[in-house]
Amino acid sequence: MGNKRRRNSGENKPAPATRPAQDAQVGPELAPQRLPTLLTILTVVGVYGWMLSCYNGFLYGFYTNHVADNFRVLAAFFNLVSTTIAAALTLHIYDAAWTVAIFASALALGRLVLDLSRFEFAEDDWGPHLKALAMGLGLFSLVLLLLGMLSLWTKPAMIVLVLVPLIVGIVRYRTNLVPRPDTWRFAAWLKAFSHLELLGFLLLGAYLLMNLIGALGPEYFYDSLVYHLTMPQLYLLYHRIVPTPSMIYSGVPFGTEMLYGLGLGLGSVVLAKLIHFGFGLAIASAIYCWTKNVANRKAALLATVLFYSVPMVCFESVVATVELSMTFYLLMAALIIVDTMQSDAAASNPKILLLAGAFAGFGFGTKYNAGLYIPALALPFIIKGLRNSADRKGQAYRIALFVGAAALTFSPWALKNWILYHNPTYPFLQGLFPHGPSADVAGLEADAHARNLHLAITTWDGLKDFFLGIWNPVSHRVDSYVGPSMEIGLPWLILVRWESNRFRSLLVILVGIWLAWALHTALPRFLMPAIPLFCILAASAVSLVNLPKAMRYPILGAVWYTSLISLAVIFMMLSESGTWRAATGRISAADYLLHEHPAYSAPYYAGAAFINQNLPQDAKVLFIGEERGFYCERKFITASVFDVNPMAALADASVDADALLTNLRQAGVTHLLVNIGSEHYQRWLQGLTPGNRTKYETLIRSKAKLIFDYNKQSAPNDRSWVQVFQLEDAPLKNAS
Repeated sequence: MGNKRRRNSGENKPAPATRPAQDAQVGPELAPQRLPTLLTILTVVGVYGWMLSCYNGFLYGFYTNHVADNFRVLAAFFNLVSTTIAAALTLHIYDAAWTVAIFASALALGRLVLDLSRFEFAEDDWGPHLKALAMGLGLFSLVLLLLGMLSLWTKPAMIVLVLVPLIVGIVRYRTNLVPRPDTWRFAAWLKAFSHLELLGFLLLGAYLLMNLIGALGPEYFYDSLVYHLTMPQLYLLYHRIVPTPSMIYSGVPFGTEMLYGLGLGLGSVVLAKLIHFGFGLAIASAIYCWTKNVANRKAALLATVLFYSVPMVCFESVVATVELSMTFYLLMAALIIVDTMQSDAAASNPKILLLAGAFAGFGFGTKYNAGLYIPALALPFIIKGLRNSADRKGQAYRIALFVGAAALTFSPWALKNWILYHNPTYPFLQGLFPHGPSADVAGLEADAHARNLHLAITTWDGLKDFFLGIWNPVSHRVDSYVGPSMEIGLPWLILVRWESNRFRSLLVILVGIWLAWALHTALPRFLMPAIPLFCILAASAVSLVNLPKAMRYPILGAVWYTSLISLAVIFMMLSESGTWRAATGRISAADYLLHEHPAYSAPYYAGAAFINQNLPQDAKVLFIGEERGFYCERKFITASVFDVNPMAALADASVDADALLTNLRQAGVTHLLVNIGSEHYQRWLQGLTPGNRTKYETLIRSKAKLIFDYNKQSAPNDRSWVQVFQLEDAPLKNAS
């Protein structure tokens, strides 16, 4: 072991002349040690054998079946990208330009704040720009929240918010952010990489282009259309953040949704989606920069490719959700914390701990689930305090700083909920705060695959799902499958013994996040913050551990082969949605949204388009049988499946249809959008009491006028049937 320590401390042999010297160097960390050779072989064979044989041989088929077909898919993919990417970017150049401006402005804002707080970066800091970016994006969310509460959610205010930090940053940091053209050495930069590394960068670029084109298409994902994009759209229509008691999701932290509102205010839905895509790119950059700094360049490249070869990472990159933003903030906090484990001076610097806590709080501000991962981030401090009794007060102080900063940056979301719903944790803890709106929280938890701990502990199936369910490809869709690339890296987390405090702390945080996830849900998407940590550890282990050549090259070959084949498989999965055609201009976004697609059923877009074109600006539309409100450009009311639709509540409070019409008028409702083709509408109709159903049907029949009827159910594989009704005394746009 002593020889290995010396070899990684700078006394390594000179690299061969045909190979760049940096290519063979290991960063300032001690390389991991593996188990004895025989035990290593048995573990690898056992884990891979189990994976290939379980789940009806799914993985065996993935690796061996239709290999030629997969390579033909890859050829088609590269042909498609080469012929369409220019057209796609040209079509969406306005949104792309604003995306660059928003991220550049966030970077400048974050750097200004860190400079004003006298935060000093070490000379060998792996990510000063990434830390500034995380700070800027998190502050943007809080500033947008404040603007929304002050009724300043307007396009001029948003333009000022972006341009002021951007201009100040350009003036102050222009020499540091952009190298002078005479210092560019692209050819020399290329020569520093081996041919294998260049192929790896080509593969990484292919993943990025695939996700980019997907992000340029129209939004179709259910959750995005229900609240991730719908709530910011509604706030823009009111120019402020308004309470929506019939939408249970409006109480969750909206750190990412605030940024989506910025995107929708300055551009289109594509700009909002590109913001989430940008978070994925920021995660990949953090993975690469940190791993290169503590391991080596090959490990960094492999870790980054492994991250993007996870199917649900690619899925998240093409839709407007929150998992990538949550992951970016928590990853930055985790990497800062593990860095402090390597240096007592860093661990004693309160500004570093406050920065990590702020990032953790920003993550908590994107999703309640992230709050469960904050204790996992503090585990290295806890373990160090338990091991060193003399420093327990110091560790307790560090934990207090970290948790306190996280609580502080999260607190605006609790305050917003208290103001709007009289419950800082809405929609949860309704028993403690009974004055707020009620909702079906049990249904919400069931929909999020809440873990039944009793069954997980007392039954074999529950116990098996607790430990192995995440790896089961049969039970997950593209948005919830970790993929074979992570599975092929799993044995290396079992086989290695880390000599580095950084990697040990990273492993501790990974296990803590997995445990926090497994104890509260079975939905793999919520485990996203663990994926970058897993990829860093797996890639570093495979790249750094001392393996015989007879094992090293087959293992590395299998990992890279899997990452390549994953590109073909993920491309086929993502292409099922059909958004590529709209992203590249082959069809319009409207044509795409008018028809059913996988994960986009019973379209309502025809009704929304009619409303946008024909109803007056002061119209207010109540959606019935439809939770998705996005694409509607008039004020609207939607209800989730876990809330009571206002129509049912008002019918319950009305003696007849006339009273129901009066109550609707008093609520400001002028029109109704009814998605008859949706299963949710039929379920809602059947759930009404006989009296309320009679009132509703009488209202539709005699108190409302049918002004739009879009019925395409005669077409194959299409359930589109949307109607728009005008209530009495609710004029059309062109009516006299």
